[in-house]
Amino acid sequence: MRTRTLLQAALVASVLLACAARPRIVAREPLSGEADLFVYAQPFPVEAQKLAVTIRSVAAVTARGETVPLELVRPVLSGRDARHQRLFAHGRLAPGAYAGLLVEVADATLRSDGGTANLLVPQEPTRIEAPFDVRSGGARVLLLYLKPAEAIERNYGFTPAFAVATPEVPVTTLAGASSSTAWNDLFLFDKKARQVVAAVPTGREPRGIAIDERQRRAYVALAGEDEVAVVDLVSAEVLSRVRLNAGDRPGPVALAQNGQVLIVLNEGSYTVSFVDTATWNELGRTPVGPEPEWLVLDPSGRRAYVLSRRSNTITVVDTVARTALNTASTEPEPLRAVLNSAGNRLYVTNAGSPYVTVFSVPSLASSDRIFVGLGAGAVLVDRRTDLLYVAMRDEPRVQVFDPFSLLPVDTIELPGPASWMVIDDVENTLFLLMPESRAIAVLDLASRAVLAVTDVGEDPYGLAIAGARGR
Repeated sequence: MRTRTLLQAALVASVLLACAARPRIVAREPLSGEADLFVYAQPFPVEAQKLAVTIRSVAAVTARGETVPLELVRPVLSGRDARHQRLFAHGRLAPGAYAGLLVEVADATLRSDGGTANLLVPQEPTRIEAPFDVRSGGARVLLLYLKPAEAIERNYGFTPAFAVATPEVPVTTLAGASSSTAWNDLFLFDKKARQVVAAVPTGREPRGIAIDERQRRAYVALAGEDEVAVVDLVSAEVLSRVRLNAGDRPGPVALAQNGQVLIVLNEGSYTVSFVDTATWNELGRTPVGPEPEWLVLDPSGRRAYVLSRRSNTITVVDTVARTALNTASTEPEPLRAVLNSAGNRLYVTNAGSPYVTVFSVPSLASSDRIFVGLGAGAVLVDRRTDLLYVAMRDEPRVQVFDPFSLLPVDTIELPGPASWMVIDDVENTLFLLMPESRAIAVLDLASRAVLAVTDVGEDPYGLAIAGARGR
C-alpha cells in the first residue's frame, strides 16, 4: 500500500511539474483601430539548404521612414526547414501604407563537406523594399523569400536579400482554416500548397470551424463573445456575426441539411443552437448534458451526437425537429467521437479510461472496447478504408486500428501531439493540428511521410478543410 501511495504521489508531482514548465499563454485583446501583420518565411531554395541565419531584430518601415518593431517568432531561418513554411514575425501596426521591412542579422553559417563556416554579416540593419498597406481591424500576411544569388557572397559573406510578396487566397475548394484562440485570428491556408495565405481577425477566442464550400464561407464560433462569425473565404473578411445568448461560450460547430442549418455546441449553457445560414438567425436550441465537449453528425445530418464530459453521457439530438431523442452512458469523461462510414458504429475516446468505447447506432448499446492507453484524444475514421485513427493528447503519435478486428495495424509518428485530424479526399493527405507546436502537419497516407509543417497562431483550437473525408 505504501509503495502504491508513493507511486501515486510521484505521478501527481510529475504532472504538476510538467504543467508548471509549460509557458502561460496570454491572450491578446481584439483589434481596436490597429491591424495585424504576419510575416512568413518561405522554404529556402535547394541551393541554400546548407545555410542558417539568425535574425536579431525585424521591424516594419512606414512610408515616412519610421520603424515599428515586430515580435520575432522564429529568429533562426534554416535550409533544414526545406519543406516547411514558418511564421517568422508578427505585430500590430497602425493602419496605413508601409514601405517594407528592416532586418538586422546576428550571424549566418554555411555548412560544407569541410565543416561549418561563419559568414560575415552586415553591421547595420538592412532595409527590404516591399510596399504594403494595412487597414484598421484587418490583417496582412507577407511571404519572405530568400534570394540565394544575392544573399550569399562567394561563401564568405551574407546579406539579407529577401523578396516579399502578398499571397493570393486560393479557390474555396483548396481552402483550409485554423483558429487561434489566444490571437483572435482565423488563419486561412492553401491545402494543396500547404501554406498560410491570409489571416482574419474574428473576435475573442475563435474555436470551432465549419466550411461551406457552396456559399464560400466559414463559420467560426467565438467563445469569448458568444457569437458566430461568418467569414467570406474569397475576400478573407468577416461578413456578419450571429449573436447567441450571454454565457453560451460556443465551441464545436457543424453544418446540416445541405448547409442550410449550422449546429453550434454551447459549452457554457449546455445547449445546442440551430442557426439558419440564409438569415443568420437562431432558429431554436436544445438542452444537452452538462459540460458538453464534442459534437458529431451522422452521414444524413439528421442526428447529432453530443458528448457531455461531466455527466459521462451521449445525447442524441434530432436536428430537424430540434429535440433531444435519448441519452446513453459512456466511460468517464468522454472527449471525442466519430462515426464509421456506414453510420452504424460510434467510436468514443475518454479522458478517464484507456479504452475507446464502441457504440452501436442507433441503439447506442455499448458493443465493444478498444485498448489504446490513457491519453487518447482526437479520433477519426477514414471514410475510404474505414480505418480508425486515434491521436494521443500528450504523445506525438497516432494509432491506426482495423475496423473489423479492432486491433492496431499501424502507428504514425508525428512532429508533435495532435488535437484535431481531418483527411483531404483529393490528395489523400492527413492534416493534423498540433497545439503545443502551434502548427499544422500534413502527412501522406500512403507513405506515412510528413509532407509539410506550417505554423499557425498561438493556442490553436479548430481545424477545417474543404473537401474533407472524415471528421
